Amino acid sequence: MAPKIKLISIERPCENPSCGRSFASKTNPDGTPAKGYPARFCSRACARAVGNREIVQDRKVSTTGGYGSHADLREAWDTSAASMCPCGGRIPYELRHQRKYCSPECRKEYGNSGRIADPTKRVTFACERCGTEVTRYKGYGSGALRFCSNECSARSNTQRRVCVDDVVLDSGWEALVWGLCALRKVPIERFDRRGCVEVGDGWYGPDFVMAGYYVEVKGLEDDDDRERYAAWRAAGNPLVVVDRERLEALVAGDMVALVDSWAC
Repeated sequence: MAPKIKLISIERPCENPSCGRSFASKTNPDGTPAKGYPARFCSRACARAVGNREIVQDRKVSTTGGYGSHADLREAWDTSAASMCPCGGRIPYELRHQRKYCSPECRKEYGNSGRIADPTKRVTFACERCGTEVTRYKGYGSGALRFCSNECSARSNTQRRVCVDDVVLDSGWEALVWGLCALRKVPIERFDRRGCVEVGDGWYGPDFVMAGYYVEVKGLEDDDDRERYAAWRAAGNPLVVVDRERLEALVAGDMVALVDSWAC
């Protein structure tokens, strides 16, 4: 085991011309600066004032054993792989902590937006809810590669689904309407989602086509729902919205006659 070297305490003058103070430091027995102790400046402020980079992570050790000058650090950066932009250009030394690319154009081409725009990293899929074809970046994850919007994702919550005769229904109310139609021989089928209309940043289509009418089964509706209904009707499609009161009427009355009277 090598003997422990005893360091010598000394006073050094600060090399910042505008400072003029001395500071306590330590040296090796041969007079060389001891590792881990200040050798040139009394503070970080003085080190920064004269362009010394002893305090940053990319400092470079010179051949004399001390830290390199500002020019040495710049030279080391300019010849390093970290300064190379994917386009082949160089990132300026002064911007090495702020940039990964040499220009905004390269950031767009090689950054996240560039990867998203790369056709080989995009996938086209059909929304599981409305059937709309959507093209997205593969890296978004499986959840974002199933539905075209948050609305379709929320409406496809499998925990509330009911399966009747191999038909997947989104609620107990829909199952009740489906069962009533089956019992009373009223023709009903799921709406073909390829006929959805665009609403805001999503798409809308009713739940069923019943006896030739488009039917939406909705227990509670809000302003967003009413906006969807208005967009559907504006496209020239009549719509029957079945709420709690109308659902009770369907159970007790003539389903086809009631739906015909409600259509608008």
